[in-house]
Amino acid sequence: MNPADTEKKSARESPVFLCSILLIVFGAVIRAVACTDQFWFDEIWSWAHAQDMQRAEDVIYRLRHDNNHFLNTWFIYFAGNDQHWSVYRLPALVAGIGTAWLAGIAARPYGRPHAVFAIVLTVFSFPMIQYSSEARGYGLVMFFALGSFVMMQKTLARPSWWIELGFSLVAILGMLSHLTYGYCFLSLWLWSSLPRVGQSGRLIMRRWALSFFPATTFFLWLYWVNLQYAEIGGGDLGPLAPAFLQALSLSVGGPVSGVMMSAMALGATALLGVAIWLGSRGKEWLWTFFLGVVVVLPVFTVVAMQPEFLYPRYFLLAIVFFQLLVAIFLGDLFERGRLARRNGLILLVTLLVFNGIGTAQLLQRGRGEYREGVQFIYDQTRSSQTLIGTDQLLRNNLVFSYYQLWVEKREAKQFAFCVAESNDWPWPETGVMWWIVHNFDREFDPPKRRQDEFGHPYELVRICRYGGLSGWNWAIYRRLGWRRPMP
Repeated sequence: MNPADTEKKSARESPVFLCSILLIVFGAVIRAVACTDQFWFDEIWSWAHAQDMQRAEDVIYRLRHDNNHFLNTWFIYFAGNDQHWSVYRLPALVAGIGTAWLAGIAARPYGRPHAVFAIVLTVFSFPMIQYSSEARGYGLVMFFALGSFVMMQKTLARPSWWIELGFSLVAILGMLSHLTYGYCFLSLWLWSSLPRVGQSGRLIMRRWALSFFPATTFFLWLYWVNLQYAEIGGGDLGPLAPAFLQALSLSVGGPVSGVMMSAMALGATALLGVAIWLGSRGKEWLWTFFLGVVVVLPVFTVVAMQPEFLYPRYFLLAIVFFQLLVAIFLGDLFERGRLARRNGLILLVTLLVFNGIGTAQLLQRGRGEYREGVQFIYDQTRSSQTLIGTDQLLRNNLVFSYYQLWVEKREAKQFAFCVAESNDWPWPETGVMWWIVHNFDREFDPPKRRQDEFGHPYELVRICRYGGLSGWNWAIYRRLGWRRPMP
């Protein structure tokens, strides 16, 4: 056995390696439990889009919508429309487990403690747990972004044409996962193009030709046939600044509302500055990559495009690489002496506690109790045809219709939705039997009674709550003194 094989074998048998494996397994269990939670609107919408496709290529050529995360839609399409929702989350689950493994590999060149810290932060990261247990493209894009970072590390350390071509393939898969991969792609291009000792202009050109040109060409083709025609699905209008604060707070496991969110965002900003300055020092041009993917490109995109809707999940890759940067910073502290090591461990424990709070809320409440709400309405409704009022037609109608497929039915019942100020689905003057109101406030406290525009009274009979970053609360009202109108 040669020395290299002996070194690899000892590394695999080391306590650090075994600890890393146990951490990844534990992270897999957490994510698997989160995958059993109920589907929420965006996942159901992806499922509905996939069912409308006649052929696999329709995902590219027909489904021109911003909720179409290509790889995710393809998986749902091929899995079929009758699977339990946890099945549709399998790609995100596998990618989430792989992301923890890749985080350790990405930090390993800087030291063994760095790799362990990277795995720990990834395994217990609340936003990464959230999005690696949803049937969307975010879990996949985290995996491919870290994978492309690792491949670029390898090709910069020892140029190899097959790794460079492999990078291009991973980059294409990243683009098909979610378009926010572009932040990572452009930052890697900048980082790899800066001058290095022993690197010639010819080598840079070869890297561009093998690594970046195929992926860039693919993106231009994708834009030509799909992206330029994509419909924006919509969202909640509001100022853009809160989304930045929410993303900063989430990067250290903080909440997404309240005074605590602002305080955590301020702390995250300070930690980011220190980590970029100290964590990248002595590591050739590494700061340019982290500055680009975490700060410059996300902020520039928002400022330049001025989107109507902005959510913290759009900054997910910034959070992923921010946590990788923090892991490198913690690893450096661990190697600097007792005092620095103690401060680093205090910081690590603090981050884990805050992330643990968010994860506990996600696992406890999930993304919503929609199935229970639909079952309640179904059991309490005697008529075979019933009209339900709602404050948002698309969202509540789609979620309700999906969970009608999953409730226990003793007899067939039909439900139709209406909404105020709608020409197609108008609210009747006679009122409705049920009224569903959705709300995103974690401390949602709906009024016990409310009236519709015609003065009919309704009583609150059930609240279906949610936790985590996805989903919403449902307040279910029932008409007081309901009498079925005469035919």
